[in-house]
Amino acid sequence: MKEIAWRRVASLLSLFLFVFAVLTGIVLYIVPPTRVANALAWTFLGFSKGEYVRVHTIASFCFLMVGIWHIWFNWAALKEYLLPQSKEKWRSEPLLAAGMVVLLMAGTVANVWPVSAVMDFGQTVKESWGGPGGGGVRERGGHDINVTMTLAAFATENHKDVRGLVEKLARKGWKARGNQTIADIAKQNGVATEEIMKELQ
Repeated sequence: MKEIAWRRVASLLSLFLFVFAVLTGIVLYIVPPTRVANALAWTFLGFSKGEYVRVHTIASFCFLMVGIWHIWFNWAALKEYLLPQSKEKWRSEPLLAAGMVVLLMAGTVANVWPVSAVMDFGQTVKESWGGPGGGGVRERGGHDINVTMTLAAFATENHKDVRGLVEKLARKGWKARGNQTIADIAKQNGVATEEIMKELQ
């Protein structure tokens, strides 16, 4: 068996994690707001918004760690890019790259075009998903639904017995556990969170 080329492993890991971070980032760019996504039991390719957030976060974090590893493997080449060789003037490429990043960040903070156009488009797509209550998810009576709390927390807050709530949902044919969020219970049973909330009242 050949010896593992760790430099190649670092490069491939960087590539794969970059792809995961980009693809999940694109999904999160157009996904509906959390409350709407939970109420609609929104999924894309079988995954919920929360699952995309987790994958994106972990992929980005791992990409950062592998990126540091990759820099360590290729420090000699990067050093040559960044620092002048003996008797040479400073290279213009590092200054150009740094200037482009600073310009991009400044444009992002100032929200000028084309940054503003990108952000506005993403917001338009998010709002197009709509949702119950004219874009906002509302409980009966007009109160906001907190579908991210666990069933146990909901029971405590509303002075109910969590086992009684589990049994009540079971009578509707819905499986639930006290440590599950209301959104997860809805997704697991293929119903809207409003249906779950209605039954819990």
